Amino acid sequence: MKIIKASEFKNYKDTSGIYAVINTECPSPYFPLGKVYIGQAHKITRRLWDHLLVGRRNEPYKHSNIHLWRAFKKYGEDAFAFAILEECSPEELTNKEDKWINETKANNPNFGYNKRMASDSNQGSVFKPLSIEVIKEWILKFASKYKAYPTQDSGIIEWSKNKDTWRAIDLAFKNEQRSLPKTTLSKFIFNNFNYSYFESYKRITPNDIKRWCEFYRNEHGKLPVLSSKRIIYAEKEGFGCLTWSGLSSLMLNNNRGLKTNISLTKFVSEQFEIINRRYKPFSMEYITKWITQYCRDNNEIPKNTSGFITYAEVDGFGKATWNAVNKWLTKTKNITLNKLCEGKNQQFKGTK
Repeated sequence: MKIIKASEFKNYKDTSGIYAVINTECPSPYFPLGKVYIGQAHKITRRLWDHLLVGRRNEPYKHSNIHLWRAFKKYGEDAFAFAILEECSPEELTNKEDKWINETKANNPNFGYNKRMASDSNQGSVFKPLSIEVIKEWILKFASKYKAYPTQDSGIIEWSKNKDTWRAIDLAFKNEQRSLPKTTLSKFIFNNFNYSYFESYKRITPNDIKRWCEFYRNEHGKLPVLSSKRIIYAEKEGFGCLTWSGLSSLMLNNNRGLKTNISLTKFVSEQFEIINRRYKPFSMEYITKWITQYCRDNNEIPKNTSGFITYAEVDGFGKATWNAVNKWLTKTKNITLNKLCEGKNQQFKGTK
């Protein structure tokens, strides 16, 4: 058994095994240092960090063991010690954890914080090892039956004796659990079956996106934002189920044939030449009018740091700022706000 401090976590190699979180303020006849919580992990020090960080927060719902969290809050961080009890292979984790829970009586609320034996919890099935060959066999059976490849949302794997789900397999890949390599379900299918989910849908072009934006504006009176939910026009045109936020991710990652490498927000701003997409675009006529009003009211010219333009909201441009106007002028007219105001500045100097 190795007792380690939080400051020493980084010095230990992250291996799989059994660990203990010990409350030294509550003695136990079955464990020398005190009342104990026994756990298993594929990366012990990372898991101990999780216990420590979640224990420091005032968010009990984020902790997997409410009894341990309450003890942490009652006795304080300094009352707890951390220990690596035993290093073992991932296949042995559940049996080893059960052994330590039995020896320390950690599932007895008087002596420990475990709610049950490991074999009676989700760990008993979640951490049973899986082989690549078995997963390939499940995928082939799924493809043969449903004429499509599974995704993480495909539910329970009907050929799994433990009633695994495709989401659980995806998480096991991502977290390198159950003797599986680090990847994702979609990447595993692509590498082993030469199939990409993105290839099953039509490729998207910038013209498609601009057309959908125009449809949306005609229907809603404004251009779309990331929270604008589903793109019904894309579905009707055979592009599959898309949301505006999902489309933005595709654009940033250059998927589905896109080579934009920008977000939806920036794309809309560039294509429709506006700064604030919720309101009508700026024009020189209104900007000149606002400058004149500002000079008359404040006896000085506006700067890009002058804040909100109160006149703009009255004119239907929303809460526009002088900084936004400056950006628009620089981009569309190749002139700055300061340069545009030079004539007004000379006018005020002459009247003083």
